[in-house]
Amino acid sequence: EFDFTLPPGKLLHTAKLYFPSQFSKNDRERYQLEKLSDLESSIRIPLAQEEIIRLRDALGVKAFLIREGRQTGKSGLTGTASLTRSQSRLQQAQIRIDQIASRYKHHFSALKELGISFGIGTEAGALQDLTDSDLGITSTWTEQDINFSRGGKRPTVGASITAVPWIWKCFGPGLVSKDDTEDVVAEKIDQFNRQ
Repeated sequence: EFDFTLPPGKLLHTAKLYFPSQFSKNDRERYQLEKLSDLESSIRIPLAQEEIIRLRDALGVKAFLIREGRQTGKSGLTGTASLTRSQSRLQQAQIRIDQIASRYKHHFSALKELGISFGIGTEAGALQDLTDSDLGITSTWTEQDINFSRGGKRPTVGASITAVPWIWKCFGPGLVSKDDTEDVVAEKIDQFNRQ
């Protein structure tokens, strides 16, 4: 239950404002917050999609730093300063990933609370629950074992690589679902690129 009593006088600007997603479905109906719910979802969907783009960028930076650290070790550049600098940059990259993932999870949770439907053909598109496995970078991701197929038109993941998390296959509202096969994903990506 929420306290709707506003503080008197000068404290009015400190009153907490609630989003419709913070109310139960029954309370949203009782207080006639449907239009505000629609407005909140229309704001949160692009925010969540932007966080996925930021997350992919941050994971790419982390993969680059991992690869750079391996190459530094192979080239003979070792020592405490080099190792400390590399580890510090990796820790900063992980902190950024965690912050972005937290923001995405917050938006996604609010959208679920609002009863938004997800999937291909919906406004929310391919947004999904974000798991730890979606945020992982396996060693094979940092190797250069991407093969080009179909005459070099599109990259495909080599057989040795684990399944690609949905965040890498999501290119905007409703393009790809985690249940799509690799051929379906390839066709949708080709169709997206032709637009």
